[in-house]
This record gives sequence, structure tokens and C-alpha cells, in this order.
Amino acid sequence: GLLTRYLTEGIAANKKNHVGLELEFPILRVRGGPIDMEVIRGLFPVLAGIGFDRQSFAGELPLKALDGQGNAVTFDTCYAVLEYVTTSAPDMVRLYRRFYQALEAVQGYLRAHGHMLCGLGFNPTEGAPLAPKVPADLTLAIGQVLAHGYAGARAKYLDFYVRIASEQIHFNTTPQELPTLMRMLTYADLANMLLFSNSPARLGGLDYLCMRHRLYRSSRLNALGMTGAQPLWARSLEDYVREYRKICMFSRHRNGQRQVFQPVPFEDYFSDPAYEAREEDIWDFDIERNVVTTRYGTVEYRTLCAQSFGEAFMPSAFTLGLRERLDDALALCQSFYQAHGMQDANQLLDRAALSGDVAG
Repeated sequence: GLLTRYLTEGIAANKKNHVGLELEFPILRVRGGPIDMEVIRGLFPVLAGIGFDRQSFAGELPLKALDGQGNAVTFDTCYAVLEYVTTSAPDMVRLYRRFYQALEAVQGYLRAHGHMLCGLGFNPTEGAPLAPKVPADLTLAIGQVLAHGYAGARAKYLDFYVRIASEQIHFNTTPQELPTLMRMLTYADLANMLLFSNSPARLGGLDYLCMRHRLYRSSRLNALGMTGAQPLWARSLEDYVREYRKICMFSRHRNGQRQVFQPVPFEDYFSDPAYEAREEDIWDFDIERNVVTTRYGTVEYRTLCAQSFGEAFMPSAFTLGLRERLDDALALCQSFYQAHGMQDANQLLDRAALSGDVAG
């Protein structure tokens, strides 16, 4: 019952026919080295000048700037990744225009101060310290979880989640439509990777077309069941509930503070009295998979990486088109997968991320 509500409560209450986007981009210092935090502090007055004047801070460090329409410029993981979050709107055109207005202001300021936004899905700075982590409790909790289970070449990417920049799209659905939508979007992952991967990097002597996928799949988060594609065998809401029971909990809130604990499968956490679980702990259940539902009532599809500035919005526009022709897109995807004997979405994406060619 808890999992069913987690998956459907928000989307059942959301009656909008709207779309929203999240776009992340690395910040680099032009001459190399760590980010100058004085430059970061000076960014928010520039944003206030174009209407992003509702601002919040952690001490002297900026966190989020909102405009009157609900668009946001924010730091979510560290101060070397800038995120733009659109408001919800009936179409993408007005979102597109406001994003490029903000991009022009931010990039102009950063370039004037020896920094720049980079239109890549993976921060290309190798080995140098990036910037302080944002003091958000979920970011710090994920960092603690990632600190376990790394070895060898992956160790230097321990903080990979602060290096990755992605593009995500949100739209509304219904509890009845949700399983079909999640299935179609999981099928579409392969096309998204081959069309829009923009995070090449080298790891362990191998070249990867999509480093974001590779690092998530090799991380401690994946061992906890949190990452990767939703299973293609799941056809109903009950199937997803059965799958999610195995995903691990690793944190909860008590007395206004986030507690991080040894990861434990959802079904064990809520059935064993030793964990002293409370019903509201369900809202600390964190999943980093390709398609998730949100508490505020959308389906969030995490396309693979941020795009270069001239192509920002392209993966989201592609996905929105598929979503508008859901039944046709699902039928086309199913026939393609069946014709080529493809069954496991994660294995296909692993191969595509490595070589860019699933035929091999």
C-alpha cells in the first residue's frame, strides 16, 4: 500500500496538462583549477537583474534563485554544476525562450570572470578538485552511500554525481497510464543514448559514449537497486510495486534531521520492528532510475546527458513527441526489440554506452 501511494498519489492529484524541464551544465575555470567561489557568489546579483530575485542561501553561498514565473537557477550537487529548472507550462516554447535569456546572462558573467558553462554531460576536468558540495542533506547522504563499494579505477570518480550533468523532462500522467508510459520510456532509452549521448570519457582503459550511464551502473547506488532502467518485464502497477520492494532505503528524517543508515531493502525496513519505521519514511525513498514519479505529481524521465547549448531541449522535445503518440511509440519500440531479440534494457544500454553500437 505504501509503494502504491508512493507511485500514484502525486500524479493522481495533478490535473495539469503541462511539461517542465531540468537542465544541468558544468562550470569550468578557463585556465584550469578549482572554481573561484567569489565568482559563484557574484552570479546571483546578475540573475536578480533579469528577474531571478527570490533567492536563498546557505550562509554566504547561493543555493537557488527563482523568478516570478517559477523558473529557477540552482546549485543542487556542487558549485561546479549549475542547474536550470523550468516552471510548468502547456508547451516548451516559452520555456525555451526564458532558458536562453538566463543562459546568455550567466555565460556572459562567467566568461567575464575567467569561468564558463560547458555544454557537456560530464565535467571534463580530470583530477582537480571541482568545488564544494552543496550543503543539502540528500546530496550529503548520497555521498556517504557512495563512499562504500568502490575499488580500483572507479575510486577517482567517487564523487561522480557532482560531475554528471543531465537533462530531465517532467510531464503529467494518470495512475492507469503510468505502467504503459514507464515501459515506453524504458524502450526509448536506447534511442536516446544513441541520438543524444553527450558525456564521452575514458575509464579503465575503455572509451565510453555515455559516461553518465557507466558510472551510475558501476556505482554503489546500482548495488542498492536504485539506478538503471526500469525492468521491461513490468507491465502493471503491481509489477512495479513488486520490483520496488527490493530497492534499498538508506536515510530518513527524524526531528527535522536526515539520518543515514546501513542500506536495507524497502520490504525489510518496513516489516522489521527493529528499524522503527514510520509511514512517512516512504517520502525519503530515493530512486535514481530512468523513469520515476514525483511527490508533486509528475513523471520524471531522466534522459542521459545535458546537450550542447545549441541543442538544449532536443532530447526533451524528442521524448515529448513520443509521449504524445504513446501507443504508436510503444508498438514501434516493441516490434523493434522483438525483431532483434532484445530483452534486457540495461544490458543493451551497457553495450551502447561502451561502443555506441549495439550491433556488436
